[in-house]
Amino acid sequence: MKWKNLASKVTGISILSIFLMSATVFAYTAESPKSTKTLFGYTYDAYSRAHVEPWTSTSDHVFASTLILTQNSDFVPVGYMGAQARLYSITGVLKDSSTVKYNSSSSNNLVVFTPLRLLTSDTYYSQGRAEFYNGNSYEGLSINMSPRVTLSNTKSLSVTNPLPDNLKQQEEYAVNNNGETFGSALLEAKIGEEPDLISALGTNGIQGYVKADDLFPDVSDPQEALRSYSVSAIIPLYDTDGITVIGEFEMKTEESIPVSN
Repeated sequence: MKWKNLASKVTGISILSIFLMSATVFAYTAESPKSTKTLFGYTYDAYSRAHVEPWTSTSDHVFASTLILTQNSDFVPVGYMGAQARLYSITGVLKDSSTVKYNSSSSNNLVVFTPLRLLTSDTYYSQGRAEFYNGNSYEGLSINMSPRVTLSNTKSLSVTNPLPDNLKQQEEYAVNNNGETFGSALLEAKIGEEPDLISALGTNGIQGYVKADDLFPDVSDPQEALRSYSVSAIIPLYDTDGITVIGEFEMKTEESIPVSN
């Protein structure tokens, strides 16, 4: 197994690419429809992507990425684009998240990856977030969700688009005694905004909630955006009251990925 720098991994985009390596080993990328935003004279296309890279004959690395491309390949100034990748479970629980990364040089693209998760079978989604500088502050963008991908322990896969079954009938978030909404952030496209408290799996294996403001902190300008970047960060995991701390959630930006021989 080789390891490859992420920056050189991004060579193009496709709605769904499946590359067969052998009868039992494969790699693929499932990509969302593009989300578009125009600000301050620039137009951005953004994508949520779910990836699988082979690891052994019975398990794979899965991870998510968020990709931003400028239309017409326009180069934007430093700090104008920010992105976060998120990987969700079949029930809409946040399993992994990158930190928020901004373009550190003038560029026409930005990509960020979640940590690698070793699996034999699972079903998951990728849905990233982005924000762009408008000359005075940043405006956010919730990117379209990737197709739902199910990986079995027999190395077969299926790809579908529906929301998790437990979320299909939900029309609003639950509200705690402090007036904070809580639930799965995958419902943002349906409800119109993400909840104050986002369902997440802590480092201790306990399911709880992270605050949206902790997960994607506000910055005021490109200089602050660049200073805010860290490869990893630990934030509190809360009970539904948004006060009681029951664990921690780690955000991490992966710097390299396994690539098959």
